[in-house]
Order: sequence, then structure tokens, then C-alpha cells
Amino acid sequence: MMEQALLTKILQHKSPTSDAIDVVKLANTLGMEVYAVQEPNDFNSQLMYQADTNAFTIQVNSAHPINRQRFSIAHEIAHFIKHAPIVKERQSIDRAKVFFTADKKLEDEANKLAAEILMPKELVVDSLKKTATAQSFITAETLKQVAEKFKVSVAVALLRLRDLGYKVEYVSFA
Repeated sequence: MMEQALLTKILQHKSPTSDAIDVVKLANTLGMEVYAVQEPNDFNSQLMYQADTNAFTIQVNSAHPINRQRFSIAHEIAHFIKHAPIVKERQSIDRAKVFFTADKKLEDEANKLAAEILMPKELVVDSLKKTATAQSFITAETLKQVAEKFKVSVAVALLRLRDLGYKVEYVSFA
């Protein structure tokens, strides 16, 4: 569960025209600059610490779709919130090397918080209150509408809605 001060900051960055959180402005508010970089497709993003300036920066792959970039930036914000001392010590967390190590837990925590940042519970519940309760069955069409409203992928919306207790119709990603 997200602490209230963080939730308040996140909600201050909600778009006036949708429920999407402006993750670049959120990162800036937290003291980080975000840079778009051209990298190979297997690079998503990276939170880096510069000891000489005592500053954190986020690099995000500009070649990725905007929803992917938004999740990647939220993921790095989550690392900043949850793992800043580790990032300071290492200068960054190399995601490519974590999947069979103890660092996988860091990635899982960052992914979970990233989904919470992009889809705060209060906004999700408010968005669905006319069409669903936590006990309701969410159709694939409603899932797509939620993803569009929050400017996230259908996969992120699916995982977040399930995490919040909504029952979601089977969706094939094949």
C-alpha cells in the first residue's frame, strides 16, 4: 500500500483530460531529470546516480511505444522511491542481470509500484464506479478502455485491476 504523501504527489500530476499520470513531471517533482535516449530494443530504461552532482536521472528508450516509455519511467521512479540507497551505491541497477539473482525482488517491487503510480487505486475505483465494483466482472472491452484512459498497456491494466480485486475476463496476448 502506498503512503499518503506519495499518493498526494502522484495525484497532483494527473492529466486534466484523462486519468493518466504525467510521469515525467512526477520525476521532475521528485528531483530527477528524464532523458530520451536511442538504444537497442532490449533497453527499456535506467535510473542512474551521478555522485559528482548528487543527482538521479532517468534514461528511457525513445524508440519504444509511449505506453512502454511511461511504464519504464514509472518503474525507475519506483526504484528511486524504494531503492535509492542501492542505486547510489551501484550507480544503477542493471535489469538485464537480475532475473536469476536476489535483485529480481527489486525489479518485482519496482514493477508493482510502477503500476500503482500509473493507476492509483482511487482513480481506478472512481473511473470504474459507474460500470463495476471490485466484485464485478470486467470485460475485455472495458479493460481496453481502462488501459486507454490511464495510457498504459492492456497487460499493465489487467495486472493492476486483478491486484485491486477486480475479476477480469480472459484476454489473449497471442
